Amino acid sequence: MDDRSGAIEAAIAGHDREVAERGLVLWLGGEPTFTDRQSTAAEWTTAALGDDKRRRAESLAARLLRPGGVLLRTLGRQYPDEEVPRWSFGLYEWRDGTAMWNGPRDPMQRAPADVPPTEESMLEAAARLRDGLALALGGRSFDVPDADLPLRVVVGAADPDAADGGAALRRGRLDLQKIAEDGPLDALARDGSQLFCIGCDSVGVDDRAVVLELPGVAEVDAFSALLGTVARVAAESGCRELVLGGYGPPVDSRVSWTTVTPDPAVVEVNMAPCASVAEYAAESRRIHEAAGELGLSSHRLYFNGDEADSGGGGHLTFGGASPEHSPFFAFPMLVPRMVAYFNRHPSLSYLFAVDSLGSSSQSPRADESTRESFGELGVALDLLAKDPQPGPERIWEALAPFLTDRFGNTHRCEINVEKLWNPYFPSRGKLGVVELRAFRMALDWQRASAVAALMRAIVARLAATEVSMELVDWGGRLHDEFSLPSFLRRDLGLVLDDLRRDGLGLDDVLIAELERATDRTIARLTLADDCTLTVERALEFWPLVGDLSQQNNTSRLVDPSCARLEVRLSGLGAPDWALFAGEYRLPVHNLEVDGERLRLLGLRYRAFRPGIGLHPSLPDQSPISFCASGPRGEVKRVSVHSWHPLGGAYEGLPENRAEAAQRRAERVVVEDAEEPPDLHPVPGRARSAFCVDLRRIL
Repeated sequence: MDDRSGAIEAAIAGHDREVAERGLVLWLGGEPTFTDRQSTAAEWTTAALGDDKRRRAESLAARLLRPGGVLLRTLGRQYPDEEVPRWSFGLYEWRDGTAMWNGPRDPMQRAPADVPPTEESMLEAAARLRDGLALALGGRSFDVPDADLPLRVVVGAADPDAADGGAALRRGRLDLQKIAEDGPLDALARDGSQLFCIGCDSVGVDDRAVVLELPGVAEVDAFSALLGTVARVAAESGCRELVLGGYGPPVDSRVSWTTVTPDPAVVEVNMAPCASVAEYAAESRRIHEAAGELGLSSHRLYFNGDEADSGGGGHLTFGGASPEHSPFFAFPMLVPRMVAYFNRHPSLSYLFAVDSLGSSSQSPRADESTRESFGELGVALDLLAKDPQPGPERIWEALAPFLTDRFGNTHRCEINVEKLWNPYFPSRGKLGVVELRAFRMALDWQRASAVAALMRAIVARLAATEVSMELVDWGGRLHDEFSLPSFLRRDLGLVLDDLRRDGLGLDDVLIAELERATDRTIARLTLADDCTLTVERALEFWPLVGDLSQQNNTSRLVDPSCARLEVRLSGLGAPDWALFAGEYRLPVHNLEVDGERLRLLGLRYRAFRPGIGLHPSLPDQSPISFCASGPRGEVKRVSVHSWHPLGGAYEGLPENRAEAAQRRAERVVVEDAEEPPDLHPVPGRARSAFCVDLRRIL
């Protein structure tokens, strides 16, 4: 183990001890996402599904499955414009390491040199499996000749010959038909019957196998017993390989349930909840390493050197070992306090987030909705603070209307309470779980673990300690001041100080991981021995384009052509330098971060002209230029290019992050210049408190 990893693990162990000493049971989970950053295929850039993605997801699931675990191919997500559910590979394991499954392997686990079973042997094994299960479970076997899985076993009162019950027993293969409006619930199992569908059919991209669709089972012990019976009968039937599909399995605190699923441009791993950050870090490390072995990446490198996350985000979830042990039920005011605390600290919303931010994003803040909604949110928090014992139902009813995007989508919000105490979310709505969505995919497991420790410390601090419920009405400052990374870093410092005062401060090595991100830095230039100029990519809040009423589906059209830079002067000589663009003197702001005095401002400009977007008459403004003038009359013109300054194509994507950083630095060109005889203040229409909009003056 390298020194960095060892120090991080020691710091995490200290954090876990501090939380445990407070008597808090606080589980956490994550959703790391990975892409093929070298591919330009749709499945790795925009689309959810693709053959290569599925093959790699199969390999990833097989690598992550521990000995004794069972691989289940259950129903994935299905969006309104999709005909069938997406695939989902689930890893079902006892947390204590006891074997859950000793039956035939899934074809995903086949070694390259293994010879797959023949079609004839699979058909024979499927028939024997059907007959063996009927005998072992006391069920009745029958056939549905035209079905994908024609061999059936029913246990219970349901009759395949009955006019009223036969249709459900003759249904098609679950993963080839739409999920019902009330969710993927087994109506037969609810009424006391179990249906097993068996056959030799296509699975994945390349394989055929014996497939067994399992019924819905409510209890973990009953499901474990059923798996034991299936494993024994399958082995006796001569099944060399067996695909287990059907309805999702039951889960309790004894079971680890991890899924590997597709999402646009990425493979997503929904981690099983972890009882500690140490456990979360170990699992994150295992997932990152397995993904890396398959050529999957946590980040993207673009031709011009810009960096981005994988494209799928890196959400965090918090809850308890079971719904009844959720910290959000043990401490009813925890969610209201989180809403107020995140409102006061925009760094928690923006510093670790993806590039697309604001009210049209996947994780808008509660105060990025309408003015009317923000005012009513303050009333809701006041009323909850006065309630002597608000229960989970009251908390959910009071806050759920505000924790949405501005179209009312409860999934798209920074603090997602869909699974807290939601009576309208079948089977998964009352889990006592809160999801934090304002996170881009972490570069590596070390940074992912540091972010997890930060958020867990905040939740622990808010669980038992009262905080002000007064909301800050940031107004325009929210997207102006906090678009600039330096202001976000200062705000994070305030959060870290608050945790330290409360006894939950993070170790310096974890803080270093939180501050380690350099992917937004474009260039650092030495203007003089005592003055450095840094150009850093700032945040931008992209607006929707088109008819808003038609943009409530899985994707929305935004105009990403506006970019923002933070231009920053640092060093003892920084106060002696001034900035100007064209004939305008640029207003520079003073700021102190971690004891360093900075002078900075934000510059907004049009980085490219989109095919569909706003302002059709506004041209591409790249490169943008500004000048820095020093105390001895020296003037340097700094030109920031979006592409190679000499034009032409790059020779492929950057090989690594070091080459990406070099390409970014090469896009900034410095030349000697002269200061105009007269400089004018930036007109009011082009300036805000912290930024200058070059689209209005250049």
